[in-house]
Amino acid sequence: MKITQLSVVVPVRNEQDNVASLIKEIDLALNAITHEIIYVNDGSTDATYARLKELQSQF
Repeated sequence: MKITQLSVVVPVRNEQDNVASLIKEIDLALNAITHEIIYVNDGSTDATYARLKELQSQF
């Protein structure tokens, strides 16, 4: 069976410096199929949430 759609849930915590590259890597890996990536900010005390919101419009 060929997968044509996929949802990926990614928990993140204090990853403000890493989420941009993570988003790009996952998006590239899944570019052949329709996908959504759901990032769950798990109590970050840094600017992870703000960084995710900033990057949201790029993808």
